[in-house]
Amino acid sequence: MKKESNLLTFYEDLKGKTIIVNGGTKGIGLEIVREFLKNESRVVLTGRTKLDDFKQIGELTQEYGIDNVTYYVVDSSRSIEIEKFIENIASNIGEVHVLVNNAAINHYSDFLEVENELLAKIINTNLVGYFSFIRGVVPLMPQTNKNSIINISSTLAERVLKGRAIYASTKAAINSITRSAAIEFANRNIRVNSLCVGTVLTDMVRKTLNQSGNPEAEKIRLISRIPLGRFGTPREIANVVKFLASENSSFITGESVFVDGGFNAGFTD
Repeated sequence: MKKESNLLTFYEDLKGKTIIVNGGTKGIGLEIVREFLKNESRVVLTGRTKLDDFKQIGELTQEYGIDNVTYYVVDSSRSIEIEKFIENIASNIGEVHVLVNNAAINHYSDFLEVENELLAKIINTNLVGYFSFIRGVVPLMPQTNKNSIINISSTLAERVLKGRAIYASTKAAINSITRSAAIEFANRNIRVNSLCVGTVLTDMVRKTLNQSGNPEAEKIRLISRIPLGRFGTPREIANVVKFLASENSSFITGESVFVDGGFNAGFTD
């Protein structure tokens, strides 16, 4: 396979490795999938999108080969679907070397107006789903190999914003789970890190901006708090994920890495 000319870094140790990307059908997740495929990894991605509606899967299989990319419909808020997915992977693929937990629901709402059904859906997707994927994939990771788990978290785990109480809480919990898992699985040659992502203009973020009531004003307000003065791009996030998956980060585990244009460092005024 020809290496992509626009690939920033090619990690030889990721070539041929099996990567699972939970929530890989759009935005940051889809860009993560593309970066691993460019690196000649074998990628298994999941999402809630029905196969007939996931148009990009045809493009991916045509460009990178049907043997290198596989899609499973999995609702990350439903543990039973995750368990069935893990059973399929164990039977049809076997070993897994990298897990990227990315599926998430972001919602803008006043604290007192959140209904229990939505509360449960967000917690089950953003928190319980991550836990279930880790619990299922770890036994499939060979202890003779250097493996990696990357949990996509958020800067809101540390710096909360109005209207994001549930989302921020789940991401703070993910950072805690990351540290715990890093300690527990170190003796299995598994590194575990979280990536605290700043604002990236994806469809999910656009939806959240619309929920604010004044999307343009909210966009300006958010950018004003980012020292670099702009939103991030999905590819900027994907490249850090790929670094954390590779052996170039072999002594990094239990960390929450901020990729946020300086948002967590502080405001410019």
